[in-house]
This record gives sequence, C-alpha cells and structure tokens, in this order.
Amino acid sequence: MRKLARPASLRFSTFAHMVTAVIVAAGRGTRMGPNVDKMFLEIAGHPVVQHTWQRFDTCPPVDHVVVVIRRE
Repeated sequence: MRKLARPASLRFSTFAHMVTAVIVAAGRGTRMGPNVDKMFLEIAGHPVVQHTWQRFDTCPPVDHVVVVIRRE
C-alpha cells in the first residue's frame, strides 16, 4: 500500500500536531425508551456527556473537544 504524502501546507503547519476529541452525542436510545438520549442520562449526578467532556478536557494530548449533537 502506498503512503500518501501530506501537502506542504500541513507538514509545516502548527495544526499538523493538534489533537481534537470528537464526542458524538447525536444518537437516540431507542432500546431505552422513546425519549431517552443516552449521552444525557445522569450518572453520579451528571450527564454522561459531561463525564466524557471532562475526561478529554483533562487529557494533556487533547487540544480541542468537539461535541456533535443532532438538530431537533
């Protein structure tokens, strides 16, 4: 398999080494009930998405955290 070279603009860019965590919180918990969003269920008093965000936010290699939600 041939390895593709990065364009010069990415090779020397400061963005080439940034790490972004993506939390996908757009699904529906259909097996859990018709109106339940699993990422917003509370565990230990906080939504699952908050626990996930905090883990990534305190992880030194992660520069940015993006949460993807569905449009209502």
